[in-house]
Amino acid sequence: MHEFEIVTEETSIEVSFKPSLAGLGARATGLQGVLQASLDASGRVDMSRPVRGDFSVAVDDFDLGNRLINFAATKWLGGEDGLAVEGRIGGFKAIGDDSFEADVATLMRRQEYGLKTSGSLLGSAEEGIRLLGLTKIHPRDVGVPVPRFGIPWVMVRWDIATRLVQL
Repeated sequence: MHEFEIVTEETSIEVSFKPSLAGLGARATGLQGVLQASLDASGRVDMSRPVRGDFSVAVDDFDLGNRLINFAATKWLGGEDGLAVEGRIGGFKAIGDDSFEADVATLMRRQEYGLKTSGSLLGSAEEGIRLLGLTKIHPRDVGVPVPRFGIPWVMVRWDIATRLVQL
């Protein structure tokens, strides 16, 4: 099993809504964590073996583009430990050569939520593994008390850069 650390400076997370809410969106920076994966002979991730990771992002690194909404969201997401979201990703299922579906367990406000995500694993151990993907979330799925219908979906697009730290 090889371990890759997230390269925070080269990683981005963007949050939008579908249908779109004019002026609302978010960027989260400061994502930290690790990815553990086995590699094949060419140095690429072997999707036939378990792939897993852990991550966290701080409330202070979350911006919705509006001070008042940002304050409310930060207060809602935050906890005593100062983290907006902690999580684990695992249960990777290969779909094609580089694409996957995976399970994400997120911890927000001391409550754990199970989500599904999909994306692509690119690169190799030498150049670093890059994860590109999308997580589609209905607000109710993460404990927001809203009606089931007529509420925009939260679209989280992520581009996560990593570098090899352990063979």
